[in-house]
Amino acid sequence: MTPSIRTRSPSRPLAALAALALLMSSGCALFSGEGDGDIDTVMQGGADEQELDLIAQNLVFTLAQLGELNPMNTTVQLTRPRSAFGREIVRRVHGVGYGVQSVPDDRGANYLRYRVQRTVSEEADETRYLVSIGDVSVERSYQRIGDRLLPVSAQRVRGAVKPSAVELNDDLFALEEGSTLSDVEFGTEQGPRIIDIATGLGEPVEQAAGGEVDAFDLRVRQNLYGRLESNYAQIFVDYEDIEQDSLSFPNDSMLLGREQKQTIIDYATRADPETDLLSVVGCSHGNTDIANGNGVLAIGRANRIKEALVYAGVPAEMVLDEGCWASSYHATFPKRGVVLTLKRRRG
Repeated sequence: MTPSIRTRSPSRPLAALAALALLMSSGCALFSGEGDGDIDTVMQGGADEQELDLIAQNLVFTLAQLGELNPMNTTVQLTRPRSAFGREIVRRVHGVGYGVQSVPDDRGANYLRYRVQRTVSEEADETRYLVSIGDVSVERSYQRIGDRLLPVSAQRVRGAVKPSAVELNDDLFALEEGSTLSDVEFGTEQGPRIIDIATGLGEPVEQAAGGEVDAFDLRVRQNLYGRLESNYAQIFVDYEDIEQDSLSFPNDSMLLGREQKQTIIDYATRADPETDLLSVVGCSHGNTDIANGNGVLAIGRANRIKEALVYAGVPAEMVLDEGCWASSYHATFPKRGVVLTLKRRRG
């Protein structure tokens, strides 16, 4: 099956989105990726404004204790929040003393993002809230028990370069002293990295249980320019292309426009974790004013799309990203964009 290829270019702002990505897995997961400032959330996990403020205090309090996010020397970039949860997060970011810089879209090393994910299954009905500043995030699940919204998991911190002692303000929820829920778990994302052979650029990969890393996750990804097949060709042989879009970026830019963000949400909504993969090929061909710019832009654009898909609720392992770049144009791939393809397992 050969999909039609559409090109999505940056455009004027569209109306605020009302639809959320609805994904089916073992239960029913409802995601609201708010950090890009363009999704008007209609669900906050059942929490009212006062409860959302408690959650915001609980998560931001942890971020502010991390060495690399000390409010005394950190400026946070943010866009105007469009949900109750976003407003509480922004208010608490101001409250702990962060410098704040308003930006028109998701740019800046310390860009503020937040996400709500509700999971409904036979075993549980709970909501996970995530807040990140730059590459560092903190997340936790909360559930309504009786007439109160309470934490039902430990807090998990990801991306912290130097894990440090963190004190939780769980007195906000009147948890029993010594509760195992009042723990902080640090992720291992600063471990092994996937390295591109041409540029030396890389991204972290998660360690498997027991601290070992699957050899597949240590593969070297090569530039697609001049190659006859994808780095993931052995995987894709069992899949057929269902749909494909080419998402254009401005020159020397990794910024997404509103129309591209809507396309990403559409793909996140349709992707089935049981049968599908998403191929992401970042491209940069021709002249650029950035040092080593073609490689940097190609990989950066692919990473930007992958990040947006993950924030829209797609499991990271479903997104296989790579790049194609050169100082001359390519016969197939776009000059400055990303080719996004939904692939479905045959049979």
